[in-house]
Amino acid sequence: MYPRLFLAKQLLADDGVIFISIDDNEQHHLKMLMNEVFGEGCFVAQFPWRKGTAKSDVPFGVSQDYEWIISYAKETYNAGLTIERKYHSSDDYPNDRWRLSDLTKQTSAEERVNSAFNLINPKTKKSYPYNPQRVWSVTKDTFQEYYDKGKIVFPDDYDFLNITIPAYRVFESEDKAKALKKHGSEKAIKAVSTFLPKEVGRNEDGNKEMIELFDSKLFNFPKPTSLIKYIYSMINDDNAFVIPPFLTLAKNRISIV
Repeated sequence: MYPRLFLAKQLLADDGVIFISIDDNEQHHLKMLMNEVFGEGCFVAQFPWRKGTAKSDVPFGVSQDYEWIISYAKETYNAGLTIERKYHSSDDYPNDRWRLSDLTKQTSAEERVNSAFNLINPKTKKSYPYNPQRVWSVTKDTFQEYYDKGKIVFPDDYDFLNITIPAYRVFESEDKAKALKKHGSEKAIKAVSTFLPKEVGRNEDGNKEMIELFDSKLFNFPKPTSLIKYIYSMINDDNAFVIPPFLTLAKNRISIV
């Protein structure tokens, strides 16, 4: 196993990452090998994947329903899931779409006295009281500045909005600039959780897909394509290569064993 892992590391680009699926019996052995080959500091995460449902005819009466997907980086790697945001278009900002964000923050009136005030819509003069347990993110002194920049939206400002309290406006250009600076891409990215959603599928889904393709079960424990796609979605590079690392010597950014 060591020579294969060593070779896999050589195949990776400097910002590449490898994902390896392993069961409970071998998980700790693999982790020690990976630490030796890649280094403890290059450990990314260990994802628990529910491969099946509970069985009754198992040793000790315990059904091993999970496998572990262990991930290591070669040098640097930043995981992330693309966020599909909903943007609005309006005549007052024809060149930049926008979305709404929360205008409050998790701070009480006692902690942030200058944000404990009623917001008044300059156009309609309608007042919106503050929440003593969650005050506005703007202060009495900064409200007018943000409003003049178009950053504060009131419920009556647009007929197509369904909001009851003032909100903070974020322009699409701002999102892209922030993402480009942080991730090197204009795509909006959020952090990845080690919790894998049920949509990634199970072993039985992989078996069904294999039979549909080849009319037979060629090998045991095939991974469903939904799981592979989800892992790929963590990679913030539209030009990334996804390959089994021992089928080719091409340089790749992500390897899946």
